[in-house]
Amino acid sequence: MDLVPPERRGWALGIFGISGLLSTALSPLAGEFVIRRFGFRAFFALTTLLALVALGLTLRIRESAGALAGAARGARVIREGLEEILRLHMALAFFFGLGTGTIFTFLPTFVAGFLASFRLRPS
Repeated sequence: MDLVPPERRGWALGIFGISGLLSTALSPLAGEFVIRRFGFRAFFALTTLLALVALGLTLRIRESAGALAGAARGARVIREGLEEILRLHMALAFFFGLGTGTIFTFLPTFVAGFLASFRLRPS
């Protein structure tokens, strides 16, 4: 997909990488909070909701002809940069990273607790 003009692709890849890094860094904290406060059922309900949000964002992405990057200066550069960060594909990367990071961090804990509930206890 041609979402970013060729001369700005390096910048776009950097923003894409930051959104994935940020979501992966925050997901263990968010997941631990949800598990300790509400339990594993709420955790899996929340990750399902995140997956549906990511799916909805994915379905809205359309291939574009590419926007022309003008020679912006000063505050206009900052405004255009913030507009690019808030684009739909960045939100998709953030939610995807948040969901996968949370699942991969806490799934082993859930499985260990789940399997421990089936162990035989002496009577």
